Parts: sequence; C-alpha cells; structure tokens
Amino acid sequence: MPDIMIALAGGILGMLGDGTADFFAKKTIHKVGNVITLLYSQIIAAIFLALYFIEDSSMPLISAKNLVILVLLGVIYTFGCLLLYKSFELGKISVVSPISSSYAILAAVVSFLFFGESFSRLKMISLAFIFLGILLLAVDLTDRRTGRRRIGNLPKGSPQALGAFFIFGFYFPIWDQFIEGSGWIVWAILLKAIVAISLIVYSQGIKRMSISVREKPILFLLFTIAFFTALGSFGTTWAY
Repeated sequence: MPDIMIALAGGILGMLGDGTADFFAKKTIHKVGNVITLLYSQIIAAIFLALYFIEDSSMPLISAKNLVILVLLGVIYTFGCLLLYKSFELGKISVVSPISSSYAILAAVVSFLFFGESFSRLKMISLAFIFLGILLLAVDLTDRRTGRRRIGNLPKGSPQALGAFFIFGFYFPIWDQFIEGSGWIVWAILLKAIVAISLIVYSQGIKRMSISVREKPILFLLFTIAFFTALGSFGTTWAY
C-alpha cells in the first residue's frame, strides 16, 4: 500500500478510535475518576493490540538505550493523558477535545523544525487557520448572560486541554522517529504497559487510592474505551 494511503487510513482509524474513546471516557471519568479510567483502558487496550501481534510478530531492535527512551516517552505520555482526562472531567468534551486533539498543529511545526519534514506554504496557511479556530474555541469573548465582553476567560478544562496539546505536540514527532521500521506494534504494546505501571505507582505511592473496579456497567465502559483506544493507537502508530 502506498505511504499516502497508509497515512490516510491510519489517520481515519486514529480519528474514529480516539474520538469515540473520548466520548465514553467522559462518561466513565465522572464515575470512577481519570486515573482509574486511564489505567484500565491502557491495560485492556494493550491486550487488544497484542492480538494484532499474532498476525504481525516482527520484533524491533530492543536495546538498553531504546528501553530508556521508551520509559521516558511513556512517563511523558502518561502525564499528557492524565491532563487530557482531567480536562474531560472538568469541562465540556465538545470544547476541550478539539483543543487537545489539535496537537497535530504543534507536531507538524516540531517535525519541520527538528526533523526536517517539508512545510509548504499551503500547509502553513491551513495550520494558521486551524490555530485561530482553536483560540476562538478556547477563549470566551462574550458573556451571554450579561452581554459583557470578557477576554481571556477560559472555559473549564481548557488549561488542562492546552497542557495536553503541548505535551502531545512534542511527544508524537519523537514517537514517530522512535517507531520507524518493523516491530512498531511491540513498541505500542510496551508503551501502554509503561503507562499502566506509571499509573499504578502514582495511584498507590502518591494518591493512596483504591483501583479496584467490580461494577459490570463500569467494566463495560472501560472495555469500550479500551477497544477504541487500541483502534486509535493502532491507526496513529500505523500512520506514523
């Protein structure tokens, strides 16, 4: 399959998977919190991704250096996901999700500046309009109840969404370089395992919170989030 078709198909899968996962995550976070939602979704998503490994069992070059880089990327990704899920908890998903999902703008700039990717004038204009749209979405210029203009009044969850925007914007170009070559599905599985371990350490060592979930409706939601998270992860990693 041509590279452009792989990028297009992977992008569509990533958009469908991540967007649907965000929708169900919003519902689940209000019931069990962002840490538990993220923890279980990552563990189950890793299992779903492992099913693809049965089909493509190619292995990447695993070295001490690569493992250290992977751990660092995993911790950074964990922090970004926690901010993202916290924004879902605090704000409206119709506002915070487009902000965080627009990390692709920053990722394109980072790829251009540090990894030598092409950057046409048309792409620059398109990114400028997208960035303007994010600003208009994130900033409440008018108080509809009082009719007074208020510049700089961010909706709830927007600061966390912007934090995720910046983290993912720098993370994904590095991740793109890291997973080049065969065996990318192994890195994707290991990344989710590192995220899960980071969350367990955080929840037990710092928060001192229970992470057990027994309610069947919650487990169903977590499995649904995990499935679409795995689909989104597969799509974006395949595309990169």
